[in-house]
Amino acid sequence: MNGQLTSIRWASTGLPDFLGTALLFHHNGLPRAPFYTQKYLKGALETAGVPSSLSANLAHYRYKFSSRIRSALDQSGAFLPLDEQHRRFGKELEKALDVVLPEYKPFNVYFAHYFDEGSTENAVSSIFKNGADRLFVASIAPFESKEREELRKKKILKLLETKTRKLHDINTGKISFVGKKQPISFDYQELDNIGVHEGLVRLFAENIASTADSSDSIVFAVPLPHPWYYFQHYKQAHAACKRIVYALYEQYPRALPFRVAYYPSWDYVIPFRSLLSIKAQMKDLKRYGCSQPLVVPVGSLFADFDTQTIIPSIVGNSEIRVLRPETGDKSLVYTVTELVKTQLLTQKLIVDRSGAEPLF
Repeated sequence: MNGQLTSIRWASTGLPDFLGTALLFHHNGLPRAPFYTQKYLKGALETAGVPSSLSANLAHYRYKFSSRIRSALDQSGAFLPLDEQHRRFGKELEKALDVVLPEYKPFNVYFAHYFDEGSTENAVSSIFKNGADRLFVASIAPFESKEREELRKKKILKLLETKTRKLHDINTGKISFVGKKQPISFDYQELDNIGVHEGLVRLFAENIASTADSSDSIVFAVPLPHPWYYFQHYKQAHAACKRIVYALYEQYPRALPFRVAYYPSWDYVIPFRSLLSIKAQMKDLKRYGCSQPLVVPVGSLFADFDTQTIIPSIVGNSEIRVLRPETGDKSLVYTVTELVKTQLLTQKLIVDRSGAEPLF
């Protein structure tokens, strides 16, 4: 942004000329008590199209009769609350990005948990309050169903447009938001499905390589998408898992056969199942003499109900290892740092090559 214009814009606010970069990661969130678990399920049912007049009762009965959900909640004390995991990760990511991309600093990381009341509103309000020269928005859940990502992004954009208006630069393709009545303006970038990006592919490969010695195959556990997006989602997930295996072969001495399997995440409320279930894919591998697969959840980067309870309960065999995310994983911080760096510098290159002046 033009330094002179920035100084004028913020003259009355007391904020610095260079406001840095805001990263807003969105996620559905994770409850920690029965009341909030039912509230989350109610929200999931309503987003799936169930009328609000029915959703509360259906959520209550789903919680009451799902031993897996109740067990997941009971066992959740064994790992840090998701919002605390995100907070710690965000602090480490801010430090790393300030060092790697000093021209874009300071970096401020925010998290918006869709089903946590006020979470998204508070995150966007903080961005307005603290200011930013650019805003980077992404889901922190790989291989998530498209409609979940879109729902959360829609809410974020709606909140942004309460105080700003959206502008699209036809020369650079860049999107910016400009304040309606306040001296606010920032460039805007989105990142869809972080799971398909090279850094995450290599991170999964490295984690598998460090733990696969006692396994003879791999089952990638992918959360079920909405039925409308199933075939598109499968194609994308299978291609990414194949890339993970190719990256694994570069550093691991054995070739391991793999399968991609779908499972219903704890808050999946649609009555739809895939024939490519975890059990079915394990059975298929067994036909070829592979009885000790390593089950790799690729839908979560942090410990949650799915990785800690739901997937292990589906596997149902304590001798089969589930590769759970590690709390405080420095490799994840490095990977996301490189991912953000690539996206920001790519956008800068596009603007530079266009020969057009930035909007601000």
